[in-house]
Amino acid sequence: MYKRKRLERRLIKQAIAIVSLALFLLILSLLKRSLSVSEWISTHISRAYIAVFGRIIGILPFSLYELTIIALIIFAVFFIIRLVKCFARGFWRSALSAILSLVIVGVSFGCLYITTASFSYNRSEVDIPMTSAVGDAVSEEDFKAIALYCAEQLEELSQQVERKNGVVICPYTFNELSELIRHEYERLDSDYFNSYTPKAKRVLFSEIMSQMRITGLFFAPYDEANINTNCFPCELAHTMAHEMAHGKGVMNEDSANLMGYYILLTSDDPFLKYSGYYQCFYKITSRLYLINGGKEVYFNIYDEIIGENYNNDIAADMKIWSKYHMLADISEFFNDLYLKINGESDGTQSYYVPPVIVDSGETGDDGEIIYKIQSYNNVQRMVFQLYFDGEL
Repeated sequence: MYKRKRLERRLIKQAIAIVSLALFLLILSLLKRSLSVSEWISTHISRAYIAVFGRIIGILPFSLYELTIIALIIFAVFFIIRLVKCFARGFWRSALSAILSLVIVGVSFGCLYITTASFSYNRSEVDIPMTSAVGDAVSEEDFKAIALYCAEQLEELSQQVERKNGVVICPYTFNELSELIRHEYERLDSDYFNSYTPKAKRVLFSEIMSQMRITGLFFAPYDEANINTNCFPCELAHTMAHEMAHGKGVMNEDSANLMGYYILLTSDDPFLKYSGYYQCFYKITSRLYLINGGKEVYFNIYDEIIGENYNNDIAADMKIWSKYHMLADISEFFNDLYLKINGESDGTQSYYVPPVIVDSGETGDDGEIIYKIQSYNNVQRMVFQLYFDGEL
C-alpha cells in the first residue's frame, strides 16, 4: 500500500513537472517570434553555452551526437521491453511513471534545443558584404562581366588543384581540412559570429547518411559539425564550412550556405577557393541566359571557357550520389518539417532562394522573351560585392 501511494505521489510530481516544462517550452516558442529577443538570446545565452560546452565536447575525437543516437536506439529497445513486462504484470503505475519520466526528458531537451538553436533561425541577416538585392543595384553588363570573370577563375583554379585520373582530390586529411577551414573562420571580425568555431567530426555511419542524402548535420546542444565522409572533395570542404557556420550562430540554411561560400571563395588556398566556385558557380550564373545578351555569355562560358576538369568533377560527383537514394524521401520529409517548425517557412527550399525575374516586354532575335532580374539571389549579391571590393 505504501509503495502504491509513493508511486501515486511520484506520478503527481511528474505531471506537475511536465506541465511546468510545457509552459516554459510554449513561452520560449512565443519569444522566438521576436527578432530582438531572438538576437539577444542567440548572442548571450546560446553563445555562452556554446563557448563552454562546444570547447569541452570538441575535445572528444569522435561524434558524441552519433554515439548518442546509437545509445538512444539501444535504450528504446530496452525501454519498450520494460514497458511490456510492466503492463503484462499489471504494474501500470510503474509503466506510466517510466513514460512520464521519458516525457520530462524530452520536453527538457526541447527547451534546451530552442535556446541553443531555434532562436538563431530568427536572427538578422548574416553580416557579410553583399550588394542590394534590387536588380538595378548591379547592371546587366556588370552581371555578365562578373559571370565571365568567375568562369575564368573556376577554370584557372581547376588546373591548379591536385587531380587523380582527371578528377580533383583533396590534398588534406579530414582533420587537416577541418583545421584549415576553422583557421579561415578566424578572419571574421564581426560581433555577429560566435567566437568559437566547432571542429568537423567524421560520421562512422556515413553510408546511412548517404542513403538519406545528408552531407552534414549540426547538433547545437553539442556544438558538433557532423560530416558525411562520402562527400565529393569539393562538397566535403563546403559541407564543413556550412556546418561550422551553424556553430558560429548562423542557423538559417541559405545563410549558412552563403557563409560557407564566403569562407571558401575568399581563401588563398587553391583547393578551398576551387571548392567554393565549384559548389556555387551555377548559383552565380543563375538566370544569366534569360537576360538581354546573356545567352551568348552563358554559352561562351560553358562552351569556350570551362574545360574538361570541371565537367569531369561534376560527373564524378554525380556518380557518387547516383547510388544513394533509399532513404532520401523520408529524410527530405523530416528535414522539411524540422525547418518549418523552426521558422523556415520554405522548409528545405530555404537552402537556396533563386533570383526573381520579370518579363521585360521585349523579345530577342530568336523570338524568345527577354527577362529582367528584379532581385538577385544572395550568392550573386555576395559575389558581386566581393568582385567590386577586389576580394575574389
